[in-house]
Amino acid sequence: MNVLQQLASFIAIACIVFLNVAWYRAKFFLRARGYRVSYFTRHWDDVRNLRHLIATTNSRDELGKANSLLLQIYGGFAAFFLVALPIMIWIWLSNLPAGH
Repeated sequence: MNVLQQLASFIAIACIVFLNVAWYRAKFFLRARGYRVSYFTRHWDDVRNLRHLIATTNSRDELGKANSLLLQIYGGFAAFFLVALPIMIWIWLSNLPAGH
């Protein structure tokens, strides 16, 4: 594996760690505001609940925090896929039989 692939792998792993931290921060934030959360399943419900909180809150602090958490989750996914997709394509291409 060359240096670029090692760097991309490190960035992908860092994105996974960042995304997990952001997601669980969102879960604790939502739970403190009365939303039902599950720590091991139904993660997409958290995104829906954050969007609902953004649409219904009157508190500027809650709005800012909810927007920040939602942006972190979306940004983490985007960054992960921007880095991980080329790695996955490279692995797939390198494992093709000769002549393809």
